[in-house]
Amino acid sequence: MKLRPFEIFLVSGFAILAVLAVTMLALYNPPPDPDSVSVTGSVSIWGTLPKEPVVSFLTKLAQTNPAFRQVDYTYVPIEEFNERFVTALADRTNPDLLLIPHEEIVPQRARLLPYTYESFSLREFKDRYIDGAEVFALEDGIYAVPIAVDPIVLYWNRNLLGNAGFLGAPTTWEQLTNVMVPALTARSFDRTIERSAVAMGEAQNIAHVYPVLSMLAIQSGSKLVTSAGGEYRVEMDVANGTGLPFTDSLRFYMGFSDPGSSVYSWNRAQPLDRDAFIRETLALYFGFASEGRDLAFRNPNLNFDIAEVPKGEKVELRRTYGRTYGLAVVRNAPNIQGAYAAINVLSETDNAAALAQAFSMAPTTRAGLARGTSDVYASIAYRAAPISRSLLAPGDSATVRVFTDLVTRAGTDRSDIEGAASAGIGRLKLEY
Repeated sequence: MKLRPFEIFLVSGFAILAVLAVTMLALYNPPPDPDSVSVTGSVSIWGTLPKEPVVSFLTKLAQTNPAFRQVDYTYVPIEEFNERFVTALADRTNPDLLLIPHEEIVPQRARLLPYTYESFSLREFKDRYIDGAEVFALEDGIYAVPIAVDPIVLYWNRNLLGNAGFLGAPTTWEQLTNVMVPALTARSFDRTIERSAVAMGEAQNIAHVYPVLSMLAIQSGSKLVTSAGGEYRVEMDVANGTGLPFTDSLRFYMGFSDPGSSVYSWNRAQPLDRDAFIRETLALYFGFASEGRDLAFRNPNLNFDIAEVPKGEKVELRRTYGRTYGLAVVRNAPNIQGAYAAINVLSETDNAAALAQAFSMAPTTRAGLARGTSDVYASIAYRAAPISRSLLAPGDSATVRVFTDLVTRAGTDRSDIEGAASAGIGRLKLEY
């Protein structure tokens, strides 16, 4: 059959279109689905959280996601982290990802690759994560994807409080200072402390000096430290209409180690507060939520419970200090694509919640918290997570040194608490 010119043109056109369609289908590479991204190649994670729970979590994850067989984790103690990380960068043996607390973001900031707000909007971040997680969201991007938060909570000895007629932990500072401290503190005839109600007012024998002081300052309305324009603004003691929040918090804190004070219940002759609580010579202990299991392990006979930290009687807002952990991509990671893929999986609501619960912490996602937990140690962490706030610290070790020195100075000259607070803030500014 002889085709007319028009028919030849039409058939040729369809043939060309068919060839083009087959070619385009062969070359088309669809963008990855965020919910099904898989890890490609080996991914190395360094973190300050103990190794065994993280490795156990990754092993279980690999059972359903085989790509995670290529993900390894190295534990680095926080006091060694900066030196080892810098050395690894120089030797080009650095990891792809860091699992670190927010206190390490400032010292490592230049070595991290933040998410831009074009790729991860601040609106999306705020909708997904609790308020305290915004410590990772700086002016030029998001430096870590939040995974878990470890709030400061109040551990209380059920036997000691029960024997004194108390049904539970104090809910207000007024109840603590006016009622519980006099009833729970035991002194000898020469005022030697034999049993303490609460441990505050010192530095060397307090496990968490700056988290506890920061918690008090946050409750007093302190903005702590903010970041803007590439600078860190230390606003810990900016007057807020009711006084100087950090100075007032330091004065309150120091009262518990003042022999002339009605709340005198602690001094430098006492052991580390955590050890005293385990030995049952301390009734109330301010510690991180993640410590619960270890306290029970170290003294199986210790009859204790966990509560939120007290607040002011006339204060409506509940607040505590929280140590927030996040996953950060190293700027010159050997496997950047794999690092981002690993974060996508690890930060999923169920995975983040499982990793957080392995340490008796709380997840940072609003969806994860809404699901709740039946874990006896993590349940208070879940309750305290939404009210946790953080100090944008210049590194954990540096902050410990500054706060230890300022508390020591305040104890040496109790008549100049404001001077000690001012000097401490001045020193903190120099650390950034």
